[in-house]
Amino acid sequence: MATPTEPEKPAALVDGTYKIPFVAKHATEDKASSMQGYFTNPAYIKVENGKRTVAMTITDSKTVTSFQTMVAGALKDVKVLSTDSKNNTRTVSFEIDDEKADLFSHVTYAVDMGNARAIYEGKADFRLAFDPKNAMIVSPLEFPQAETPTEPEKPSTIDPLKLKDGSTYTIDFEVTKENSKEVSMMDEYMVKPAVIKVEKKQPFAYVTLKNSHWIQTFETEQNGKYIAAEVVENNKTKDTRVVKYPIKDATVSTKVRTHVKITDVPGLKYDETYGVNVKLDAKSIKETTPTEPGKPTEPGKPTEPGKPTEPGKPTEPGKPTEPSKPTEPSKPTKPSKPAPVDPLKLKNNHQYTVNFKVLKEKSTELSMMDGYTQKPAVIKVEKNQAYAYVTLKNSHWIKTFETKQNGKFVAAQVVSKDAKKDTRVVKYPVKNAADSTEARTHVKITDVPGLKYDNVYKITVKLDGKSIKDVTTTKPVLPVKPQPPVKPQPPVKPTTPVKPTTPVKPSKPVTPVKPSQPVKTAVVNPNKLQEGKSYSTNFTILKENSNAVSMMDSYTQKPAIIKVEQGQAYLYLTLTNSHWIKTFETKQNGKFIAAQVVSKDTKKDTRVVKYKIPNGAATEARTHVKIDDVPGLDYDNYYNVTVKLDPKTLTDTTGKKVVQMAAVTNANNISGTGPNGTANTVSTLAQPNNNAGAPLLKPTFTKAEQAPIKQTAATKQQNVKTGDKASMFIYGLFVILASGYFIRRFQVRNR
Repeated sequence: MATPTEPEKPAALVDGTYKIPFVAKHATEDKASSMQGYFTNPAYIKVENGKRTVAMTITDSKTVTSFQTMVAGALKDVKVLSTDSKNNTRTVSFEIDDEKADLFSHVTYAVDMGNARAIYEGKADFRLAFDPKNAMIVSPLEFPQAETPTEPEKPSTIDPLKLKDGSTYTIDFEVTKENSKEVSMMDEYMVKPAVIKVEKKQPFAYVTLKNSHWIQTFETEQNGKYIAAEVVENNKTKDTRVVKYPIKDATVSTKVRTHVKITDVPGLKYDETYGVNVKLDAKSIKETTPTEPGKPTEPGKPTEPGKPTEPGKPTEPGKPTEPSKPTEPSKPTKPSKPAPVDPLKLKNNHQYTVNFKVLKEKSTELSMMDGYTQKPAVIKVEKNQAYAYVTLKNSHWIKTFETKQNGKFVAAQVVSKDAKKDTRVVKYPVKNAADSTEARTHVKITDVPGLKYDNVYKITVKLDGKSIKDVTTTKPVLPVKPQPPVKPQPPVKPTTPVKPTTPVKPSKPVTPVKPSQPVKTAVVNPNKLQEGKSYSTNFTILKENSNAVSMMDSYTQKPAIIKVEQGQAYLYLTLTNSHWIKTFETKQNGKFIAAQVVSKDTKKDTRVVKYKIPNGAATEARTHVKIDDVPGLDYDNYYNVTVKLDPKTLTDTTGKKVVQMAAVTNANNISGTGPNGTANTVSTLAQPNNNAGAPLLKPTFTKAEQAPIKQTAATKQQNVKTGDKASMFIYGLFVILASGYFIRRFQVRNR
């Protein structure tokens, strides 16, 4: 028996330029890496005198912040050949020793998670496996070349500090985060360049806002106060608006406060007010004031109008015809109750409505695609074939929608489109009204700032046969009884006007009752928390060794609850997107310990954990987040965070119900207690304040407040006596007051 021979290794590439396909692999495991989607494929490779140089294009330049490959046993930055900021790409090159061997690679990335303050930064290792067997030789001119530096534009001769009255200028600008040089997401919501107009010696900046319906407010700081910018123009078709605000000159940086609210993007709920800086670029200023127009040409003399023709005599009106007598209406028939519809036996030429769900492939879990459809669907039976009519929302994102027919995916027929509503109706054949249809769709999102999504995935459209209704026939319309002709009435004689009555003198105004003083909320001392009580407190989750808010902050509900149990304070924290958060540990005595799980809610996908609060308001935590159920996103990472409590928001909520909300990062929000309710309910305050305060020390207890685990008999006896004396004093005081009252009544009666 012949022994199997090893597969023949591909030969090394000879000198030349090639297109070479590749696969991005996991760093250590034999599986694909998500980095595959961040490069164009194939790459280019140039072999010259044994030296091998690879060139490839990164398709999401903003996300992939750095890229390194292994060279001589060490990671080395790749060379940037060109950058295309408009298409968010950059082309890089690097040398390799052997195209037949896997190349260890490393990237760092920054992902904006939809919150203008929540940029998630991370790093990833992976391998590039090139395929020399399928390399194709191409012209050397195809190999990407480094950009040739363009001649710098000559600086503007306009003095940005001395703008002319009545002049108009264009100027570039940059929107940065508050108190930071980092570019804000708001930069992408504003059209560049801006326009400066000098009106009555006052310059104004004119800025165009994109996605206008998301931007609820746009205010600029004027003399220490935020003032709403004036709306100059609103274009609902383009979803833009132009606002203007005063500036000193073309060099200023203006503080802006804006409220962005996004509710129409499936899977994204965003509502945030935050501050940014609009920094004008004085070097880019250009004057665009139109030149004085030439004198208009003298108009020609008007031609003399012709004489008007004499109008003909009006014809005599005919006599009115006598109205015909109204016919007696027929009695309406009572509509019969609709018979129950069998979803498996649909009638020809009938029309039905039916509810449905869009599920993930081979799963009973709802797909994100469910949010891109309108319900119910319509079923029409045409020539004995049933068709499902489904309306797709955000139509411009959904590039294709195919259904499986006889084992093959076939594009659903487009019945109608509505560009204004951004919807389209598609139809596809179904067996009956209880059918489940496999579908495949291509979703591509490029017009949401900070989100770049391009994915093809499979789903299942499951019709709900129980919800079917036959809408072929409508209820009979009751006939309207015709009204008899109205007889002409003789003219009504004018009535004598009624004399005006003497006005009633107004009564004297009632002296208003002075409002009672509002009850001040008792300030809670964070160092003296009482046994058996519950407190609410706000908090912020920060990145490790940083004051920047961590993405983990948005996976929590606020405020947290502090409970004092047997002399120990515990923090009760509610985690959202619970199935993503595999572990949550806090540092206790120098070691990371898993927080105790108090409760779980699989429907809301939350869980409540508790842990001891050590010395100080900040607790180190470690968490494992794994996201594998979002198409196109493969995330699995461990990282450390800091949970920082805010003692200024500490409120006694014992016996009260507090409303819980998802975490926000708005520093302008205020906190307040919720309505009274059941005791010890874990919840949070509406509009929490996320400002981090001074360190919260470990709770201490005074003798009067402490509930120690062990008590001596003497201590217990002493406490009982103290309580008895207090009770006797209260009862005695009550008797004295009551006696005085009855004696006074007796004296009054005998006068």
